[in-house]
Amino acid sequence: MTRKFTINRWGVGRFVPATAVIAAAIIAFANQNPGQTIPLSSIVATNPQAEMRYLKDVFPSGEGEEYQKKFLTSETNASNIFLVDAINERKAISASVRVLFGPMSANTATNTKGRNHWLVAYLGSGPSNPRWFVVDDVSINRDKIRLAYSTPKVSNVTDDIQRYYYWVPLGKLKAGIYFVELYDANVKSVVLSRRVTVESNSE
Repeated sequence: MTRKFTINRWGVGRFVPATAVIAAAIIAFANQNPGQTIPLSSIVATNPQAEMRYLKDVFPSGEGEEYQKKFLTSETNASNIFLVDAINERKAISASVRVLFGPMSANTATNTKGRNHWLVAYLGSGPSNPRWFVVDDVSINRDKIRLAYSTPKVSNVTDDIQRYYYWVPLGKLKAGIYFVELYDANVKSVVLSRRVTVESNSE
């Protein structure tokens, strides 16, 4: 069975979810209605585009700033992509810290009751203005999960350095093996692929 949804850069049919309950309803609707568009407001990012939400805004005052600083001052420039399972975006961000900067493996994720899965992607670093990376869409097709992005052609940029992290809600994935990919639309090629095992967990 093929299950697919896309996240459109223009946010077709967009709206801003007011609560976690509404966000959960969006995920459930997408899973029950393959091919439906998910609004950009579902994505959390360190340097968001359009209706995406700032990482710092999903946490209480102060805590969000600390997380934002953690990701924006990280030393890595290499792109990355993996899965985590969590009950909400805050827990997903916290789990990704343990993968990126701690002991958790990026090659496995659990399938725990009461949690959904999140795609965590780091596209790399670049100036903040004009935006260095643009997320075009995210799709799920059988065991393949792909984030497609592009880099606009610009001449004048700011001299600051931003790190582009994204957290994308995927709903509940079944236990099994998945291939998560970063697809560069400029060169029309997959530039990074990771094999991730979603392990069954009875908790």
